Amino acid sequence: MDIKDKIYNEFQFFGLEGNYLLAMSGGIDSSVLFNLMLDLNLKFGVAHAQFGLRGEESEKDEAFVRKLCAENEIPYITEKFNVPEHMEREGISLQMSARELRYEWFERLLEHEQFDYLVTAHHLNDSIETFFINLTRGTGLRGLTGIDHNEKVIRPMRGVSLKEIENYADENHINWREDSTNAEDHYLRNRIRHHIVPALEELDVNFNQSFSNSLEHLKQDVELISDYIDELRNRLFIREQNHIKIEVSSLKEKKNAKAIFYLFEPFGFKHPKAVEKLLNSQESAEIRSENYRLIKNRSHLLLQEKSEKSLEKYVFHKINDIEKPIRLRFKKKLTLPEDFSSHLDFEKIKFPISLRIRENGDKFRPSGMGGQSKKVSKFFKDLKLSKIEKENTWILCDADDKIIGIPGLRWDESFIADKETNIWLQVEKLD
Repeated sequence: MDIKDKIYNEFQFFGLEGNYLLAMSGGIDSSVLFNLMLDLNLKFGVAHAQFGLRGEESEKDEAFVRKLCAENEIPYITEKFNVPEHMEREGISLQMSARELRYEWFERLLEHEQFDYLVTAHHLNDSIETFFINLTRGTGLRGLTGIDHNEKVIRPMRGVSLKEIENYADENHINWREDSTNAEDHYLRNRIRHHIVPALEELDVNFNQSFSNSLEHLKQDVELISDYIDELRNRLFIREQNHIKIEVSSLKEKKNAKAIFYLFEPFGFKHPKAVEKLLNSQESAEIRSENYRLIKNRSHLLLQEKSEKSLEKYVFHKINDIEKPIRLRFKKKLTLPEDFSSHLDFEKIKFPISLRIRENGDKFRPSGMGGQSKKVSKFFKDLKLSKIEKENTWILCDADDKIIGIPGLRWDESFIADKETNIWLQVEKLD
């Protein structure tokens, strides 16, 4: 199968009628891909990231791409970036900084310019180089599978070797710009490109194709592991109202640390030893990722998405049914109910009332305890509430922030109705 057929098959999968954004540097790979997309009559625009790191050479790259687009009536977008400033601010390498800047820009273009996919010119040799880079860094299996498509980025030349690209450029008289830094050995990728890959190609003339086959086998292995982990996660992770519950003993059975890694990695927990340490920790220990919390609660782990809780109280100036933050139904009665001890004395409540989460030092006198005062934190502990349940249990207070009670659990003794009550109030917590 020639290079054009390979590219056609890739785009056919994503849709020949799509609107694509080609990331184009002006180098041989993106210039060949530009030519192939023209030949296939695809609808596309071009984005050229101008980093200005090579002075006049960078300016000539930009002029080359701009002219090529103008001659072929292809929409062209360019942007200049200050890489050194971004490097200093983020504390990362030049290569990583340039990558972050351009992909953030590409993402904005996809969103605001109505392109369906970003197209990059990564090819088979890029995947081979990435394999060896990641191999030297002690990566896991997924780091050895090369460069592939993702949700919004497609790489139609992923199965095309650099030699095929060079031959196509030569046969079709395609002009392109050479990046002078490609000849340097300063970067690890360049050293692999100049020394390791040629040596392997010399050992085996079919090296590129054999390596491509190996990458495909690795991808299938990753898919197999992924299917197993999904099945395992569906069995072990029990979804409850606002969190996921996982039995500690079921995780301890998984002796392979990789199983722990794969189970929790989608939630941002990328260090299995931290999860294993949590499994053996004391009650209420917790670790956090960027977006999730993982909490030890007796014989279970509780996984919950982080949320920004408002410090503001929910204030209510009169008796009406409440829908948020919890659902409460109020019923006033003017005649003595059968079980008046389960009702509140309406006239003892000072308005406005409010709902809030527990604060340090909160105390109240739980009904049925002979008027004894108790810290809310101790009351929660006695009920064996989990950390998440404690954080999501709302307290009803009067205008002086005196605790009326904890809806659904217990009312304060001083607000309970008695035989002297004139207006009885029933408060029912729904859901």
